[in-house]
Amino acid sequence: FQPTGLSTKYQILPQMLKKAGYATHAVGKWHLGYCNEDFLPTRRGFDTFFGLWQHSTNYRSREIVCSSYKFRKEMIGYDLRRNESISYDYNNMFAPNMYSKEARKIIKEHDESKPLFLYLPLMSIHAPLVDLPPKRFRKLINPQGRMGFEDSSHELRDSVIASVDFAVHKVFMELKKKGIYNNSVILVTTDNGGGPPYSNVPLKGTKETMYEGGIRGVSFINSPLLNLTGFKYSGLMHITDWVPTLLGLAGVPVPEDLDGYDVWNSVSNNNTSPRNNIIHNIDGDPKKGTWQATMTSDKWKLIWGQEYLLKQTQRLQSQNTQLYNIMEDPNEIYNQDKNFPEIVVRLKDEILKAKNTSMIKADYPEATKKGWPINFDGFISSGWCEST
Repeated sequence: FQPTGLSTKYQILPQMLKKAGYATHAVGKWHLGYCNEDFLPTRRGFDTFFGLWQHSTNYRSREIVCSSYKFRKEMIGYDLRRNESISYDYNNMFAPNMYSKEARKIIKEHDESKPLFLYLPLMSIHAPLVDLPPKRFRKLINPQGRMGFEDSSHELRDSVIASVDFAVHKVFMELKKKGIYNNSVILVTTDNGGGPPYSNVPLKGTKETMYEGGIRGVSFINSPLLNLTGFKYSGLMHITDWVPTLLGLAGVPVPEDLDGYDVWNSVSNNNTSPRNNIIHNIDGDPKKGTWQATMTSDKWKLIWGQEYLLKQTQRLQSQNTQLYNIMEDPNEIYNQDKNFPEIVVRLKDEILKAKNTSMIKADYPEATKKGWPINFDGFISSGWCEST
């Protein structure tokens, strides 16, 4: 319930594609702001939207609880929208199944005279994992188990993952049935590693840490348009590279001020990446005396300051340095900062240069009770913050 959203001064991918004649649809998790109507997906380039505005909900009831305060019933709110109206469609259907079914409906009804951009963030496997997946997915993981709350949390997680696999599979099949698969590019990706208690072994760290287990996201591309298939791409990539890559595929001019690179030639032909560096994070809080900055440059990765994002305070780590050769040591076992001090100095200089010239100040305001559902008849709603 933070009074913020993705600033409207930025044009985002669906807006660019819509101008180029694409039909644009979003199904699933938004999480780019809703406290002002200007932040809503239907105001940011999507022709239609079906899903949740917040970061996650109960997988069946569609309810969410504000977690920034000690629990009170006034925090509980319903969060499912069709465009900008409250929706009760798919009553009690497990969330991945629901969003997959909606996506397939869009594909089935799509006017083929227009190209299609379909954004499908399923929300899964985000917490809260408190509702049982359909029995067929539970039995896949543990044929003998009841898969209730008393069973393994890992088995519950795995059954949710199985439901995601099935949801994506059904979308693939609908594309083929519609006859548009052969001219499609399907990107499946994630935003971060698993959080506690889930393990990212053999990678070190979890969600919200700067170790590879927290920031190295798994992705895959499926497309008949790829020149080479069936390989693992080892080049350096960042999530910002997907926007210019997809714009290039669509034949849309790429704005010069974008941070990313068009990597289609690299991933389609297993060629060298155009990217040498990634600045993962720069953040400091002078009041608390905390600092966190992380950068990858070719084979080297520097973690400067605390290992967690600043949402967790680790003052005693503010001057720490960790340097890893992530090509040879992706599990970050051997800290090389004492062996290569010149690399540490160089990467620190690069970070400070970026901080002073191109980095945008973190936008992480305090949560407010203004957005509590009790103020809006029990619904997650807009209308309680200023647009930016």
